[in-house]
Amino acid sequence: MIVRLQDLPKRYSCDDLWYKFHDVLLALGARADMRILAYRCEKSLTPEQARAPSVELNFYLPQALPGTERQWANVSAVQRIVELQPGEPGKIDAADCELLRQIKSGLLPLIPVKVRDYRLACAAPFEGKPPFDLTVQALEPAKAPAARVATR
Repeated sequence: MIVRLQDLPKRYSCDDLWYKFHDVLLALGARADMRILAYRCEKSLTPEQARAPSVELNFYLPQALPGTERQWANVSAVQRIVELQPGEPGKIDAADCELLRQIKSGLLPLIPVKVRDYRLACAAPFEGKPPFDLTVQALEPAKAPAARVATR
């Protein structure tokens, strides 16, 4: 899928976008073998062009299977609550409010997660609180028992 970002308040390098999307997807339960390609973020672009990059994502997330299809599942998963805010995950910082707002509107509706709560007041952060907070319900692959891992 492609996430098209628009009118970002700051310029992101392609590496910055790679790490930020990587950390968000990992936090949401994606497998580590994802592919991320950011473009229109090169130094040669004008500031206006560079503030509208796109990020192409190829990744796997666990998804709940209905009723009888569960017997065909190749991974077990558990529900968990994920909070995205400055420092969580690590590459997201206090200046990423607008980026996270666009991830919420451009990526999260397309994947099997549920936004439970959010505060994305990017222009006027609350004093004493993080400038933004996004809480998502996601599936996380269940950890295999040690004995099962050892036999692989």
